[in-house]
Amino acid sequence: MPTYSYPKLLEEGDSQEPNIELHEEDAYFIVYTSGTTGKPKGATISQRSSVARVFCNMAEYQRLLKIDQDDNFIARGAFFHVASVDQMFATHAFGGKVIFHDGYSPEKYVDVITKEKIGWLAMAPGMLQRLIDEIKKRNAKIVGVKAVGSMADLVPAEQMGELTKLLNAPYLNTYGLTEIGPHNFSNNVIPIAARYSALSKAEGFACEVRLLDSEGREVPDGEPGELVIRTTMMFSGYWNNPEENEKVFRDGWFHTGDVLRRNPDGTLDFVSRVKYMIKTGGENVYPAEIERALFNHPAVEEAVVVGVKHPKWGETPIAFVAVKEPVTGEELREFCRQYLSGFKLPNLVEVIPKEAFPKNANGKIEFEKMGDLIKAVEAKVK
Repeated sequence: MPTYSYPKLLEEGDSQEPNIELHEEDAYFIVYTSGTTGKPKGATISQRSSVARVFCNMAEYQRLLKIDQDDNFIARGAFFHVASVDQMFATHAFGGKVIFHDGYSPEKYVDVITKEKIGWLAMAPGMLQRLIDEIKKRNAKIVGVKAVGSMADLVPAEQMGELTKLLNAPYLNTYGLTEIGPHNFSNNVIPIAARYSALSKAEGFACEVRLLDSEGREVPDGEPGELVIRTTMMFSGYWNNPEENEKVFRDGWFHTGDVLRRNPDGTLDFVSRVKYMIKTGGENVYPAEIERALFNHPAVEEAVVVGVKHPKWGETPIAFVAVKEPVTGEELREFCRQYLSGFKLPNLVEVIPKEAFPKNANGKIEFEKMGDLIKAVEAKVK
């Protein structure tokens, strides 16, 4: 891979300002959604949105982590995803160094964190276990990480606790999307080795939020509703996709497709995706709630819940799990009783190898490719 000297590039560049007039809504770059629920969409990020994301990120990281110019960032490809791009710009604004990696390699991550100070070690949920294994294998001595992780709601508690202990760093409890920026909601950090009971997040200073039912009415506190949002960090729309833009933008609000619940103190809890809601016997069941119950079991490493047709209930939830130690699906189903109402219990828990889960380059499970796994177990549904 070639190495470039920034001062040399400046010397070779044209000293004249380009004769181009820019406007705040001009496109700055395009990043793509992960495509875990279908075909990836290109989100157009404007000049306005990019600047807003830099300053909002800087404000949040300063508040939560006291990040400064000595804290660096590992930016991993692919750079058509937002995971690295937003924080890369914020790190440069702080004066820190950005270390580029071509994709995710736990071996290379450990090489860096044993030599460099890192402000936020950005990790998608599917990456954590491989980093844990590599740190333990090498008995690595970490120079200094101020926080690790993203989307704590999708990470097993046991796994989160082990990684934070190894890194001596808390876990970042945030919520964000490609379209709206990474830190519209956050609420402190999850302490090292903590066994969390809730992952509530505070509404950010740069956004307005509503939670709506399927009829577009605001839901009361405690009831799940689709998150619609307005924020200065908002993207400008999906590139060359007017049909999708018409669906998601209504009356100046962006409809995220995510379901959240507002608590009496004003904080918000992530529930699930609207698309994944399971209607069983007239009741709404959200897969993420069942997945979190399964993740409370120390043996569970991966968990995905989907809905399948049922002759009596219309739909019923089933779970696919990968485990680190022997445990049966029925034992896991019974374990969930302490966290879930009876109608939310998975009809079936199927233990499979973790390699069987279809994943994208970011380590996220691609639900649209779960069809063969589902067909293989449908006959077992009671």
